[in-house]
Amino acid sequence: MLGLLDAVSSFDPAEGKRFDDYAAVRIQSAIAEELRSLDWLPLSFFAKGIRRDGDPPESEP
Repeated sequence: MLGLLDAVSSFDPAEGKRFDDYAAVRIQSAIAEELRSLDWLPLSFFAKGIRRDGDPPESEP
């Protein structure tokens, strides 16, 4: 809901973007940000590719 409200308040039709495309990105970003805030692990933990069980990521063949 906050992502949609943010999109409505910051949308500028003069930029030539469609509102539904603009709002979809803002909503997805708000959802991802909220999920990250609920996780007790820092974002850098995931950026390094460390799994929660402590094992390094498996290399792909």
